Amino acid sequence: MNTNLMLNPFTKIAGFKALTAGVIGMLVAGYISFYSNTHFDGVLNIHSGLIAPMWIHLLWPFANVAFLGIWFTLFGMVFSQSKIRIIDIFGTQAFAFLPLVPASLMGFSKSIERLTEKLIGIDPKAIRMDMLPLNDLLMVMVIGLITITLTVWSGIWIYNGFKESANLPHKRVIPVFIIGIIMGMILPKYVIGHFLLN
Repeated sequence: MNTNLMLNPFTKIAGFKALTAGVIGMLVAGYISFYSNTHFDGVLNIHSGLIAPMWIHLLWPFANVAFLGIWFTLFGMVFSQSKIRIIDIFGTQAFAFLPLVPASLMGFSKSIERLTEKLIGIDPKAIRMDMLPLNDLLMVMVIGLITITLTVWSGIWIYNGFKESANLPHKRVIPVFIIGIIMGMILPKYVIGHFLLN
């Protein structure tokens, strides 16, 4: 595949097509994450261990994309000198979720759970490498590397999707993007966690 397209597919796809592909990806990720107990609790946040109804797992990706779509639309309207299409902003942000879909599988590995159980109640200063099962340790490292790669890839797509759909220069995209990502890691998690999980 063309490297440029891997980093910025939005020169070829946007609007309704991107939105449709993104929605399908979010539904697939939400469905799988229900069975793997994985959850996307905030923009670019991926964690395992959540046991919740399927609708909560399905809601997380949509809440994250909706937050970014609203955030980028508001600032796109303020800063862009050209007319922006809301369907393009929401479409590119939904499509930017696609690299995270494979991460919904990570909860099927019990290595994280076993390592967590081993470490609970142990003084951090007393932890030695020979106390941890090597296979589980290696698996957690592999999962971590894959998850980080997918997260970075999705972050690049979020950035490029906003830049392309709002037609903004880098100097205006960067601060809006950074603040949006930081707030997106907190607000959806707080809203869903506070009002729906308690």
